[in-house]
Amino acid sequence: MKEANAVSTHIFEVGDIVTYRSAMGSHSGGAFEIIRLLPTDTPEPVYRIKSVGQPFERAVMEHEIRLVPRAERLAAHEPKADRPRK
Repeated sequence: MKEANAVSTHIFEVGDIVTYRSAMGSHSGGAFEIIRLLPTDTPEPVYRIKSVGQPFERAVMEHEIRLVPRAERLAAHEPKADRPRK
């Protein structure tokens, strides 16, 4: 358990792809890339993230994001195979 005055350490890295759910419970669809680890002296790390489909960045706390597994990231970028016609 972290001490109250301990500096937090980030578990995600720049370049990681994550999903985001705000503290209010709303879910922002799509994937976000971590573009910066923000310095913090709070108990929880803070990140700067950006969505490919949005022109702005946002700062989020670690509990608001989840890592997108590598297999899901790769599948999302694979070309879709042509489906056979009936």
